[in-house]
Amino acid sequence: IFLVMEYLENGDLSHHIHAISTEDEARQITTNVLDGLAIMHAEGFAHRDLKLQDIFIVQKPPQSSRWWFKIGDFGISKRVLNDETSFHTNIGTPNFQASEIRDFLE
Repeated sequence: IFLVMEYLENGDLSHHIHAISTEDEARQITTNVLDGLAIMHAEGFAHRDLKLQDIFIVQKPPQSSRWWFKIGDFGISKRVLNDETSFHTNIGTPNFQASEIRDFLE
């Protein structure tokens, strides 16, 4: 098996989080990531382990006038087939799990 993956030389958001200097930049980043999640959800997928290390930087200031990201690491994502799809498996990074999953498991 061979995996071909895009190389994103700017790394992930965890390495650049301290470079965000204004509220406008933080808003821009949040909006960009939420737009990506909205597309995933509209296509019927749940990521299930989204964290800073899964948000890859395509462009950032000063290379560009704005931040641009891609969401990656879909290894434990799940297709939502209907209202019966279960998300109660203890999977993913504990500090990044949805509160609904943690509450269900306790």
